[in-house]
Amino acid sequence: MLFKFPPALQVGLDAGRYVQVISKSGVPLSLVRDAATGRFVGHAVGVVDLNPFTIVPSFILQGVQAYQNHKAQQSLDTISVTTQ
Repeated sequence: MLFKFPPALQVGLDAGRYVQVISKSGVPLSLVRDAATGRFVGHAVGVVDLNPFTIVPSFILQGVQAYQNHKAQQSLDTISVTTQ
């Protein structure tokens, strides 16, 4: 699994100013450190799943979630109109 970082962090990672944090067991974490100071500078904003069996279900779930958010927003709009 790869992590997606904000563009500013990604530029720093590519330039070598920042490094991704690795756990003691060797697992990459979703955090980024400044290579010079060791201070945390940010975190990932998403992941890129490399497993082809989970890409399609993930895509479908994103569509379902978008639909649910749309319906919820419509419900809230209806409630706010009726209370005014």
